[in-house]
Amino acid sequence: MTKKPAALFLAGAMLLPPLPASAELPPPLAAAVASSESSAPAELLPRQYFLDSPKLALARLSPDERRVAFVTRSGRELALHQLELASGEQVERLRSRDLQSLDWSSDSHTLFLQTSYGLAALETAGGRAHLLVKLEADKQQFSLGTDPAVPAAALVSLPDTGGGHNLYRIGTSGERTALLHTETPVRDLLTDAGGVRYMRLARGDHQEILQIQQGGEKRKVLQCDLLDACALLGFHNNKLVLRSDGGGQYRRLLQLDTASGQLTELHRDPLGIASLDSVSMARNGIAPLIASYRSELRHNYGLGAAADRVRSLQARLHGLDLDIDAHSANGNWLVRATRSDYHRPRYFLLPAGSDNPRPLLEEFSADDPARESQLSEKIPFTFNASDGLSIPAYVTLPRGRNLHHAPIIALPHGGPWNRVDSTPNRFTQFLANRGYIVFEPNFRASTGYSRDFALAGKGEFGRGRVQQDILDGLDYLLANGIGDAHKQAIVGHSFGGFAALTGLAFTPDRFVAGVASSPPVDLISSFRDYSEHFELRNNGLRWTDSLDQLAGDLDDPQVVKTMRDRMPATHVDAIKKPLLVIAGGVDPRVDQRRVKGFVTQLQANDNAVALLLDPHEGHNFRAPLAREAYYYLVETFLSRYLGGRRQDDNPQTLQRYLKRNLLLDSDGLTPAAPPPATAL
Repeated sequence: MTKKPAALFLAGAMLLPPLPASAELPPPLAAAVASSESSAPAELLPRQYFLDSPKLALARLSPDERRVAFVTRSGRELALHQLELASGEQVERLRSRDLQSLDWSSDSHTLFLQTSYGLAALETAGGRAHLLVKLEADKQQFSLGTDPAVPAAALVSLPDTGGGHNLYRIGTSGERTALLHTETPVRDLLTDAGGVRYMRLARGDHQEILQIQQGGEKRKVLQCDLLDACALLGFHNNKLVLRSDGGGQYRRLLQLDTASGQLTELHRDPLGIASLDSVSMARNGIAPLIASYRSELRHNYGLGAAADRVRSLQARLHGLDLDIDAHSANGNWLVRATRSDYHRPRYFLLPAGSDNPRPLLEEFSADDPARESQLSEKIPFTFNASDGLSIPAYVTLPRGRNLHHAPIIALPHGGPWNRVDSTPNRFTQFLANRGYIVFEPNFRASTGYSRDFALAGKGEFGRGRVQQDILDGLDYLLANGIGDAHKQAIVGHSFGGFAALTGLAFTPDRFVAGVASSPPVDLISSFRDYSEHFELRNNGLRWTDSLDQLAGDLDDPQVVKTMRDRMPATHVDAIKKPLLVIAGGVDPRVDQRRVKGFVTQLQANDNAVALLLDPHEGHNFRAPLAREAYYYLVETFLSRYLGGRRQDDNPQTLQRYLKRNLLLDSDGLTPAAPPPATAL
């Protein structure tokens, strides 16, 4: 296969349009540039450092604030531990490869464990875990969490043999109490000792919040449309606390007077940037304690009696993203702290009545400080797109490089209805450690901001405003001396992979190379496939109804024709630059046949293209060897075309894996076998 020499790539890059005039960098980004360029070059960290998962998987504070249940990893095995906060005593309770999540009972004496088999219970006093009920999601059998209104019970929804769905309260011995019957599954609910008092149901293209009155009569008290991620949080008599946009642009903390129908705003993002992300409720189920938002960083705001304590905690742990597990304003709080350049999260206990957090579970969250010091911070900034829309984004800078001459990678997120935030991202750190500037935009259609921002991507995928946001962000950085215009690449997973193909197809003179993993090469067909395979969203609404609002009317031939004209699959012949494609053979979201067909067309055009197709992997690679191969191929491919660093030693297991699964290797990415050992 003929490959274009490097000189031709440079010649093509010279055809780039002139960059826009630079604007003054915001102080945090300007300071980060100065710090990055004055730092010593980072040590080349091994791939395995970025592939290893944190040993501490999760931790949960009990409602009585006396214990912490936490899960640790060792290879593929998980271990559940119980920590007594007063004494510091730790006990390992069980080992499993199948523990998915855990919840405390309201009396703090039982842990409810979610596994692929169903829901199990484990008593904190001792004994073995025992299965309460088998749950299969594809049969619409699922858990709704623990019941806060009774001492030790969980809530499950099961289909009725006669049609509809039954909601049960299930005790620690497996005994069931039928609470109510509905035609569609309950998605969210609030209970008291007498049963269900409020619930949220999907009704066609909207959601309804119903109040269950004495005698079982159901009364609609609020309607949420398909874009409103409304959630029930707590209640007292006729005062219902919920998360909803209430017909506005941003999700907020609201209170509904169900007698009068009046909505009262309790809290919104003081910065006016983000929608409400999460709320910590007091264990009485009435008072909200902490409202959290993800704008450029995670911001927590204490409410009522918790206000001063949250403010003090954030001052003491300044610069960290904090997840606060709290059940009262002045009791024990469990705090999970992360930062974009942390390799592992840290945990703290804020003792009852104190404002001084102290480290907790250090033996499980400690990291090699010498290696972690080589990581780079993810810097938030905003830029104006070419149509004037303000776009939030992040950039991660390699250490010890002249950034004006450093290669730059656009890394658009998947979804597209998703977002990138300030939490650590190992793949981003991996690329920065290899010497690349990594640009991650929250292009229009990204979630977590305003309703209009999420809807602004409608009809704009492919060669449209969504892709232009990515290009405008690159132009902003390049105009300010961040990145070499002749060394740009675009890398992405899922929708990000689609964006990578779009970049190579419609801006062929801009990008030196592209990497597309699990790419929906035909986005329209992928939208349709997804809505059939995953019929319902998490809120119970049909994907087909949501796609009309978010993407466009896929039943309208003219809309579909216009969209297809903007897709890279319609312009395969325009792709001339090297491309690495990575896909899973059992991906329920992306049809591997379309991926192979796309690559076959490129191959027929004599393009430099490589294809890894693992028949056993899905949308996201899970097996350790498959993930190692993913990282190996990306760093090797990018090193060839952008000149970044790479790890040269490659085990024989990796070589054998690539020989089995690298179906097309016009770039010669398979590592050479090591020389035979010399006989002594």
